[in-house]
Amino acid sequence: EAANRKSSMKFLSGLPKAGKYFGSEWSFATFRVPASKCIAGFGQEPNTVVVLCGDGTYHKARHDPEEGKDMQAVEYATFDQSVVAN
Repeated sequence: EAANRKSSMKFLSGLPKAGKYFGSEWSFATFRVPASKCIAGFGQEPNTVVVLCGDGTYHKARHDPEEGKDMQAVEYATFDQSVVAN
């Protein structure tokens, strides 16, 4: 049985409710976006994440716990200066 690799964020493993999450590199499900500078958070709907990227893209993905595979993209949008209110 392979050992569970440790994350570079292992120092956060002492936090309550976050210990095992930050101490491991194994993931429950993955979702990748092409942009490199992004911020992600959990969505309002169960089993969803939203990702906002510096290139002006928005991504939303959903995980199906019954199926157990990687997350699937459910929304995508591109923003530019024309949609920014002054």
